Amino acid sequence: MEININGKALETNSTTLSELIMELGVSSDGLAVAVGQRVISRSDWDLFKLEGNENIVLINATRGG
Repeated sequence: MEININGKALETNSTTLSELIMELGVSSDGLAVAVGQRVISRSDWDLFKLEGNENIVLINATRGG
């Protein structure tokens, strides 16, 4: 299925957010995920089913001053 991550199209076989994060090789430490206009709680990543043509935003928290 095709999804959009941070504005870029991606073809994936992942069916959940957890699978997608693992597929992308992104560290989940400090990671926030939004699908459409909704922030998905980390505890729901295993349950959240991807449907295709979704707009997903991955945001990494950074430290500094």
